[in-house]
Amino acid sequence: MIQLREASELKDAARLKAAAHQLKSASAYIGAVGLGRLAGDIESLATSGRLHESGERVRETQAELARVTVALQRESGATTKAVA
Repeated sequence: MIQLREASELKDAARLKAAAHQLKSASAYIGAVGLGRLAGDIESLATSGRLHESGERVRETQAELARVTVALQRESGATTKAVA
């Protein structure tokens, strides 16, 4: 997330595209569809050179990442209790 935010602030298209792609792939791996969609949007913005639009999308992505993190923590706790 730090790389994504920094690349957006610096208007570094290559870094932004790479960071977004990495987050999109990781999101798909864990089933975080909304997070992956947002990361894909950022990747597209970077590819098309529309970097001025990336800041808002990065903020939305950060909020979605926070929601995904909470959900994963809850799921992890539920799994741990079920195993015990």
